[in-house]
Amino acid sequence: MKRQLYVAMLGIICCLPSAFAQQEFGVKVGANLNLNKTYEAYDSFSRRTTTVGPRTVTRFMGGIYGSFKIANRWYMQPELLYSQQYHRIENSGEADGGYWRSVRSGQVDYLSIPVFLQYEAMEGLKIGAGPLLGFPIYTPEAIDGGPNILEYMRVLDIGATAAIGYQIPGVGIGIFARYSEGLSNVAKKEKGHDKNRFFSFGLSYAVSKLF
Repeated sequence: MKRQLYVAMLGIICCLPSAFAQQEFGVKVGANLNLNKTYEAYDSFSRRTTTVGPRTVTRFMGGIYGSFKIANRWYMQPELLYSQQYHRIENSGEADGGYWRSVRSGQVDYLSIPVFLQYEAMEGLKIGAGPLLGFPIYTPEAIDGGPNILEYMRVLDIGATAAIGYQIPGVGIGIFARYSEGLSNVAKKEKGHDKNRFFSFGLSYAVSKLF
């Protein structure tokens, strides 16, 4: 019995290097390029229509990731990111025979959790897609005596994301690009409507390569 136990323990020890070789942990930093809808405002005095609001806003993102091999050339990669984004929540309706529109915009920081199913097309090159959960946690916008944009938002955003990345074999340094699209309204129903829509790009480093 003891001999069988020793053989089993020896087998586990021998398999550990192979098991850890199928796992990778690292960090990534980059930028979010938020794609925002603009709206048209009409000035009755000048009789001109102007486009209001920036079309794109670039902000920081960064965090940690783990990559786990689940089959030949297939990987699962969950990530935990601090993701700075931007929103423009628009609401409109009719009242007293007229039409009104309100827009609440501002920077919103998220705790973001994407989970990718990846395929290694060639050594170092992976493509993947998966769900994305986002939790708005902070806005740097001043309140100025009124509600800030977080008070207009739901506590959870559900989306989908697709990505491509390349890591230099044996080095651990990589680059990535991804597109994320919200599948739900980030605003509370009575407050208006907006969805997440942004590109992300940046650098990654496999810290586990150091060990």
